[in-house]
Amino acid sequence: MSKEQERLSTFTDILDSSYVNNSQPLSLSSGKTDGSSLEEFINNIESKIQRPERGTGQEGHFRSREEIDKSLVVCAPTGSGKTVVFEMAIVQLLMEIEDKKLNQDFKIIYMAPVKALCTERLTEWYPKFTKLGLLCIEVTGDTDVDFPDLKPYRIIITTPEKWDMLTRRWKDHSSMVEVIKLFLIDEVHILNDNTRGPVLEAVVSRMKAIESSAKSVHRIKKLQRQYQNTDDQSVIETPAPKIRFIAVSATVSNPEDVANWLGTAEQPAVFYKFGDECRPVKLKLLVEGYPCAEGSSIFKFDIILNYKLWQIIQKYHNKKPTLASNILFT
Repeated sequence: MSKEQERLSTFTDILDSSYVNNSQPLSLSSGKTDGSSLEEFINNIESKIQRPERGTGQEGHFRSREEIDKSLVVCAPTGSGKTVVFEMAIVQLLMEIEDKKLNQDFKIIYMAPVKALCTERLTEWYPKFTKLGLLCIEVTGDTDVDFPDLKPYRIIITTPEKWDMLTRRWKDHSSMVEVIKLFLIDEVHILNDNTRGPVLEAVVSRMKAIESSAKSVHRIKKLQRQYQNTDDQSVIETPAPKIRFIAVSATVSNPEDVANWLGTAEQPAVFYKFGDECRPVKLKLLVEGYPCAEGSSIFKFDIILNYKLWQIIQKYHNKKPTLASNILFT
């Protein structure tokens, strides 16, 4: 086992009971100064936000996302801070629990299409959120765990295929899946993938069915209390179960359709689409045109363009690494 594997294995080991019992989320007003208070964590997140430039029409969107409690779809360029949107949603959930003084279990699901991205997120979030009392675990194809093993963890990092396998018999573990409050979907554009798209669609549809089932149970219990005229002041009215979906992507072309799918008639999802003006590194677009000789086939023209490629690289590479992508025929 390499040193990197040994380091990551410490993140996914099943925790002992003594550590689990001391893993409650910290208070917003925690007086610690080692970066583990929720207030300091919020300030750290705000410092990482890539603020849109003035005049782009996007200046107020980050403020709006902090104020709403709806499901959200964000399409933004690579490196513009989409991961911070996930962290803001987690912080908002913790603040809601703090404000309403809720004493109930909750879980957060982060889903990415590939294991490498899950491992990257675990490496980044484990030391960050453990300070706040949120235990993280990576559950992918290499992880041999079942629902009872996941009970002490608040943040579960997984792939669509693995979560699909775990939740197919969710009714056997309804007490755990019904406490899911946040469902974070990274690279949501894989919905268009012929292989992974149907799996992600099935998983999200199942989570919405779980949410609907939990709401029905909550409504029945509430009616029972009203019928029995329960006036016990010690009984705290808990809010109806609700899953907030947060989906991000750099390439999804129709975020409005994804938002319509994730939302409901009672509480529709919102979406934001940021253009290239929000890129931390600006792109310069150049067009080189070459005519295709009359009567020449597309295959011969492709060969001619291959010979032109080296000239273009020499013209623009500026002594830096160069990536050649596909050639567009018009």
